[in-house]
Amino acid sequence: MVSWYEYMHPKILSIFEQSNQFLKVAEQHESFSKLISNVKEATKLYHLDALEYIANLQNSPLNSFSELANESYLERLYSSSLKDLDKEIISEIGQSSDFEKLPLNVQSKIIQYIKFIFITIILNLLSSYIYDQRGIILQSLKDMTEPSQVKSFVRNGSSKYPRDVLKGLRVVSGKNVNLRTEPSMKSEIILQLDTGTLIEVLDKTNRSWLLVEVSNSEEVIQGWIARRYTVHFK
Repeated sequence: MVSWYEYMHPKILSIFEQSNQFLKVAEQHESFSKLISNVKEATKLYHLDALEYIANLQNSPLNSFSELANESYLERLYSSSLKDLDKEIISEIGQSSDFEKLPLNVQSKIIQYIKFIFITIILNLLSSYIYDQRGIILQSLKDMTEPSQVKSFVRNGSSKYPRDVLKGLRVVSGKNVNLRTEPSMKSEIILQLDTGTLIEVLDKTNRSWLLVEVSNSEEVIQGWIARRYTVHFK
């Protein structure tokens, strides 16, 4: 049995290894400022204080955070311990108020520090963010019983939620739709899906069938569903 979080986390890793589009969207989303606030709180649990100093700088690199995200997988991290680096940054920022006026070696330390924080803390918070957003979608779909309700929700949701939250998602628009072991009406039925069930598409190359994953009581199940009984976010 795989929990929804365990199921989501490697998918989020894949998103960030391939692109930084999610953060670019998130930076424009109302939840991003709360996300950064949560990161600040999380760093305090590790007795780290430099992020607050960095955030208060003019021209702070946190203002272009998405550009750093993609690079963080490609570069070697600062060799010192994170706590030592934290103390060095606080000391070297001193009374400075502008990131761009700091010595280049200090700027470099700050960038590496943020990347370290990104990998160790922010990725998990973003995973939780997507998990939470999908939870909201699931809750909204819970009481929908008519295809027209589902179609209206999907149409409106396409502009309401960040693209990477919706990526690969479809919603069952039929009633008692069969999830099958193979892309065939003659194959074994795994279970029946209600109207409004949220599914994630794994393979859509078949013109009539979709290979999907669905969360069922904390368990993730894979199977085939007839494409015509689903609607997708655009």
